[in-house]
Amino acid sequence: MFQHPTQVTPSLSEALGRLGDRWGMIAAFGVVMLLLGFMALGLVLSATIPRCW
Repeated sequence: MFQHPTQVTPSLSEALGRLGDRWGMIAAFGVVMLLLGFMALGLVLSATIPRCW
């Protein structure tokens, strides 16, 4: 499983190939984090900007 760093040749394409079928989960996680970030930003703005009605 773990190989010594001197025995492993670094290759981006090999690393990306190992991820394989997990790209959907990675993209979904990114979308969820993006939505949560916008929600947090909206909550902060709504709590700090006074309402003028």
